[in-house]
Amino acid sequence: MRKRFKLFILLPIIFFLLICFTQTGQSQSDQLVIEITNDSYEPIEELYEQENFIVSVYVLEEGGIPSYLTGVTIQFDENNYQIPYGAEDPEVIIIAPEVTQDTDYIIQASKNDYNSDSTILTVLDKIQLVIIADSYTVEAGKQFSVLVTDKSGQEISDVTVGIVSVAGQGSIGTTNENGRVWLTAPQDRNEINIIAQKQGYKDAIPITLGVNKNPGFIDTLIQNQYFPLLLAFFFLGAAILYVNYRHRRSHPLFQKMDSKKDDIFNTRKNKTDEKLNSSDFDPGPKIEEIRITRNKDDKNIVSLSQQKEIKENHLSKKQKMRKYQDEWFEGTNDIRYEIDRITKQIDDKGKDNWFHGTDDIRKKIDMKIRNKDSEKNNK
Repeated sequence: MRKRFKLFILLPIIFFLLICFTQTGQSQSDQLVIEITNDSYEPIEELYEQENFIVSVYVLEEGGIPSYLTGVTIQFDENNYQIPYGAEDPEVIIIAPEVTQDTDYIIQASKNDYNSDSTILTVLDKIQLVIIADSYTVEAGKQFSVLVTDKSGQEISDVTVGIVSVAGQGSIGTTNENGRVWLTAPQDRNEINIIAQKQGYKDAIPITLGVNKNPGFIDTLIQNQYFPLLLAFFFLGAAILYVNYRHRRSHPLFQKMDSKKDDIFNTRKNKTDEKLNSSDFDPGPKIEEIRITRNKDDKNIVSLSQQKEIKENHLSKKQKMRKYQDEWFEGTNDIRYEIDRITKQIDDKGKDNWFHGTDDIRKKIDMKIRNKDSEKNNK
């Protein structure tokens, strides 16, 4: 009786232990395990934002050998990713999201008839690179520099900086300890785009620079390192000349000369104004002086009578006729006295003072001359 009782108690215990061993073995073979690596298949627990990481899922077989599975669903950052069934590479590539600070993300793996698994991946915040140009216009074929900093203005070294779509020497460089890099502007572009990259940092926002292919003389002069010195000498010379000029103008001799010039100018101006304001202005006949150069022998002194005879001999017929027509002008003809009678002026101060009469007198004289010429022509 006692043996039967012991056997009755022992059988349930054995059955329970068999169930436990069976469940334990089955749980080991059905438990999913998540594996996270970088592009080099190195296990990682953290990475920078915008970087790629690889997720694989496996189960442990007998002897602890991993067996990678397909048809597994991966959940990350509220998105689902699928490892396709029968995939040659049972993995999925995911890009880490942008973050403003270091953030932990949960990754979960699930598959029917398997126990799910989850793990934590930390995404690190990258520092934003900033490109600062010394000038937004550069000279073609010449070197120029840019500065690379973070948002706070701290210089970043070992940053790769390059010109987009430009190859050759000077198109790419690395910043020094002060965050500065020198590049060479191409000669076949009107503008260029500059980019900057470094591992663990956010890529800089590209900037655009204009390329001056044919700098003018003024631009070349301004960009010359000695231009400020030349400009200073120019203003100094101009100041010296101005002070010297003012000093000379204040000298009494210059003031006296200026006074004389002003007097002459005012006198000429007054005479001109008087002529223009005259109501009966008539310029009348013009008398011009003609200077004739004579030979040395002709400069001998001769008497007036001899001069008159010489002139008479050299006069042409027409000149002699004209001479007779103008004899009244010498005051020996009756017409001279006739003019004095008409004008009621007697020439007692000089034989030619009668000619300096008023405009009415000159008109009368012209009329007498025309009458005299008419009488001679009629004869």
